[in-house]
Amino acid sequence: MDTPWILSSKKLFEAGYISSLSKRAQALATIGIATGILVLAFAIVVVLETILGKRSIVWVVLRIAGLLFVAGGVAHFVYPESYARIVPSWGAWGWWYIPGSPNFHVIWSGIAEILGGLGVLLGGVPYVPGWVGPWSANALFALTVCVTPANLFSLTHDEPGPLKDFSGAKEFRLYPNYHIRRMLAQAVVLAILCLVAVSYTSRK
Repeated sequence: MDTPWILSSKKLFEAGYISSLSKRAQALATIGIATGILVLAFAIVVVLETILGKRSIVWVVLRIAGLLFVAGGVAHFVYPESYARIVPSWGAWGWWYIPGSPNFHVIWSGIAEILGGLGVLLGGVPYVPGWVGPWSANALFALTVCVTPANLFSLTHDEPGPLKDFSGAKEFRLYPNYHIRRMLAQAVVLAILCLVAVSYTSRK
């Protein structure tokens, strides 16, 4: 039985390890990781709201998040083949059956990142409708959830995707600590977007 490794070993985060397990174990591992990211994200929201309040970091976070998402969206069109490689293949983990080619998912998610990033950048600017900011933050939250399987695929199938292009290295290996940090960062991003959306709607 390979299932016990899912709950007890750092080996879980070794690139390509999960894909060597049975489909049942792959499903348990990936769904467990995704659930853990969401739970951690909402825990971070509670902590940030308690420490910082709902409004104190909105404007700084908005600008940083907006710029990062716009840059990430543009990168989808600069390195389309690299992003396509981390789109989960049909039947991955025993539960991924989302229609659409890898290129289709790269294009729509890139456009969504650019539009969402611009939305949070422009939110609150004079003459821009008040709904633009919060709706964009909520949309980016949903988008980040939607693209989480791509990060999982990078982990489970040892595929660096665009990271190899960004580094410029001929050989690029993903280590367990990188994947752990990436999943933690994913939770932080989700928490920030959630807090931003809540803070936006709470502003008078």
